[in-house]
Amino acid sequence: MRLTQERTRLINRIQKVLEDANIKLASVVSDIMGVSGQAILMALLAGQEDPERLAHLARGSLVKKEDQLQAASTSESSFLIIAWCWKNSSR
Repeated sequence: MRLTQERTRLINRIQKVLEDANIKLASVVSDIMGVSGQAILMALLAGQEDPERLAHLARGSLVKKEDQLQAASTSESSFLIIAWCWKNSSR
């Protein structure tokens, strides 16, 4: 049970950091820890900021939502802002 709670806490924290960076990924992706969600998160952490490139990482049923993904990932945030939000978010 403790491991499940910790996983949920971490996912919620990731969603909060993204929201603080004005990246509304959770509004389009139902599971940010799914294949597409993880691919987009890894690209963001690698410094990718182009909404079109991020949207092209969608797999499965999310491919149909590429336009929504582009809108959700449109932000003037960079890796540094995301890292700052992560560091300064409450634990």
